[in-house]
Amino acid sequence: MNTPGTTITARLVKLKTFTSSESSITDSVAAVEEAVNAWLATAGEARIVGLHWSIDGTTATAAVWYVR
Repeated sequence: MNTPGTTITARLVKLKTFTSSESSITDSVAAVEEAVNAWLATAGEARIVGLHWSIDGTTATAAVWYVR
């Protein structure tokens, strides 16, 4: 319940995914990590609120939830 005069600010959580399928899982994880770091370097005011890694065979995926 809101108190009269209270301002509620909501932010939309966004999802960005990074995937790589290299010849080895080590190479795939390194490629995804590099892509995530490159995105973070240019993401400006983005604040990470969640990160999930998934590995299937030689495919690595990182799901990044963020707000601005």
